Amino acid sequence: MERSSQERAAGADTAPIAAARAGQPAAGAGPAAAPASGRSRLPDATPWFWITQILTAGVGGTTADVLLRLAGPVLATALALFAAATALVAQFRTDRHTAWVYWPAVTAVSVAGAIAADASHTPGGVSHPVAAGVFGLAAAVTLAGRRTGERAPTACRPLRSRREAFHWATLLTACGLGTALADAAVRGLGHVTACAVLALPAAVPAIGALRFGLRPSAAFWSAYLLIRPLGACCADGMAAPLARGGLGWGAGPVSTLLAVVLAGLIGRLADEQRTAGTPPGPRTPAGPTPPKHPGPARRPPLPGSDEVSVAAQRTAGQAAGGGPRAAPGSRPAARRS
Repeated sequence: MERSSQERAAGADTAPIAAARAGQPAAGAGPAAAPASGRSRLPDATPWFWITQILTAGVGGTTADVLLRLAGPVLATALALFAAATALVAQFRTDRHTAWVYWPAVTAVSVAGAIAADASHTPGGVSHPVAAGVFGLAAAVTLAGRRTGERAPTACRPLRSRREAFHWATLLTACGLGTALADAAVRGLGHVTACAVLALPAAVPAIGALRFGLRPSAAFWSAYLLIRPLGACCADGMAAPLARGGLGWGAGPVSTLLAVVLAGLIGRLADEQRTAGTPPGPRTPAGPTPPKHPGPARRPPLPGSDEVSVAAQRTAGQAAGGGPRAAPGSRPAARRS
């Protein structure tokens, strides 16, 4: 089965993965190595994928603000971590990508990462640039560990599950980094200018991949880290009061609005996944066109029927030399003089 673009971007074309997809143990793994399933639990990186990622970043930022205001840092962090852990357990229990499982997990992890970033620079905590530096370093360490784990796979755990664990760890650090960068940009530039400034770097990986041959893995993870601040900044601009340069909608209404839009996008992605997973119909085998059916065979006459009597009379007449006899009820032909 064809691999998803996230697996290709993460460098999944290694020998152990190929052996696992073929149902064979990797070289040196021994008989205890369980082959990984050929199906991926991660979606393809289509344009709808990136739009949905931006929405999850916005929902995560505004929902984190609501939870911090209502429950406080400790309880909000505990609730967010519990929701993220529950969603990830459901995600790792699936055997294929399911939109209604993957995207709620992304949203829950986004909320947890945003709460971690917001709670770090509360009064008495660290500043926004320091928080951004800490989460950026954590993201770099996670990506380095991902690459190291792919170079030295072990036979104790399936390689796919370990790679996806690094995927979710990178997502968590990217959410914290995005929230911290968005807050720092808003404080220095304002909401409108900050959104415009953050939108420019988010387009750089796509331009680098399309025009300058940037490696797919570098382009994917660069875009993954750069779109999170953009989504968080835009959502914060809609929720911020007018006095601070925002639209004044409030964090609660913005979270509800973005959640509704996000649910609609997830439904669209689920429909596309369902349509793409429909098995094709039977194919006509190659070769010459088969001849047409000759039609139903003529049923032999039943004994004692009129057809048997007429056939017998005709046969008897021909044997006597009188030629074919007329059927019963027909008029005889006139003789010539």
